[in-house]
Amino acid sequence: METLRAVSMGAGVLPVPAGAGGGVSGSAADEEVAYMRGCFEHLVGSWDSESLYMVTPQGGGTGPELAVFFVRL
Repeated sequence: METLRAVSMGAGVLPVPAGAGGGVSGSAADEEVAYMRGCFEHLVGSWDSESLYMVTPQGGGTGPELAVFFVRL
């Protein structure tokens, strides 16, 4: 988490520390950690649907930067 301290909003992949790769899978890509950091609004539409909206910290008023929808089938 110390690596992400300077990030206020964004997404990416944290690299595997040197010497930490080569586990059971043998691939460093299997051990990378993807992250998304930002300010999210959580909305529940109904019992079987939810959404997350990433909003800009400055409140630019241009709409959400990213929208993720979850629907139970």
